[in-house]
Amino acid sequence: MGGDGRARQLVFLVHVWACTPFVAAFLWSPSLHAGYPAREIAAQTVISLVGAAYLLARTVLVVRGSRWLRHAWVFPLIDLGFISAALHQRHSSESVLYYAYFLPIAEAAGTLNLAWAGAVAALSIAGAILATLGEPTAHPLGAAFRLFFFAVMASLFTWMARFAADLRARLRVEADRNRLAMEMHDGVQAHLIGVTAQLELAGRLASRDPAEAAKIASGAKELTRAAADELRFVVQRLRAPHANEGFPEALRQHLHRVAERAGLSASVRVRGSERPLPAEVEHALFRIVQESVTNALKHAGATELRLELEYSEGTVRCSIVDDGRGFDPQAPLPEVHAGIAGMRARAEAIGGTLIVGSAHGEGTTVTVQAPLAPPRRPAVV
Repeated sequence: MGGDGRARQLVFLVHVWACTPFVAAFLWSPSLHAGYPAREIAAQTVISLVGAAYLLARTVLVVRGSRWLRHAWVFPLIDLGFISAALHQRHSSESVLYYAYFLPIAEAAGTLNLAWAGAVAALSIAGAILATLGEPTAHPLGAAFRLFFFAVMASLFTWMARFAADLRARLRVEADRNRLAMEMHDGVQAHLIGVTAQLELAGRLASRDPAEAAKIASGAKELTRAAADELRFVVQRLRAPHANEGFPEALRQHLHRVAERAGLSASVRVRGSERPLPAEVEHALFRIVQESVTNALKHAGATELRLELEYSEGTVRCSIVDDGRGFDPQAPLPEVHAGIAGMRARAEAIGGTLIVGSAHGEGTTVTVQAPLAPPRRPAVV
């Protein structure tokens, strides 16, 4: 069962467990079931204990992510069996146990399969009829509507779940579009503009200063490679089957590609449980990694790069370490400090912080930590 299915099961079980105190209070409080036949209370107690054991076993399976969860479709059928057995022992067509049928109906609706939700509703109706067969009812029309309501709720729950899933999918597409727009604007487009400007300048210098023109053309070539790297990164993110797997893997491939071309060794380590990141957080982290790698290649003379991406509760932390010559963070190095200022601005824009540690001969470590959800910008009135 995928992550979404496991999460759906956990949510369902939490809501079921929330109902158990009422069952326990009824069964173990003599004042609440006074007047009920002792045989009925004994039967209900047995059914409740067996149901609790089943619920506990099911909870353990879900928490552990057991492979048996691939057959989770059987759970609503088992639930229907317990509910119908309890209703049968109640010997009343007006019992509040009818409400329990909405649990398996809601669970089936969560699969977004209208046919399956309808089938569970039909089985609920059949179970309720068989459980109370022969029992008198004071309100036949009310009993009929109660059964019909199962089918109505199955349809309504499923359609509402489908609408919610569709909205979630559209929001995810919108986030991907925003991320793609930012990456294309700040990266590929900027590189291509730089390439155009350099090639135009090289063309003007070609006749009177061939050496300088060749140098400028070589710089344009590096910009072209950078643009190609970023395009590969964007494509990797778009092709990722799951958002929470795409960013670390795309980051890993990008770093290895750049390091291989520069003759460096590179490693990427991911800690914690991977999870989807908002588009602006991914964008800022990628730009900071990119700037850090560029500084290591241009200024540090590094031979090794190490990147660590750590997910924790509410935050994500990214560290880039090189074994280069290092520098004094207080020394007047305009180009390096301009890059650090840009990285710090990107980190602060997503509510994060940036720390740069370096010393001569000891390499450089750039660490950015940011919340998983960036701060909300005030609405423009």
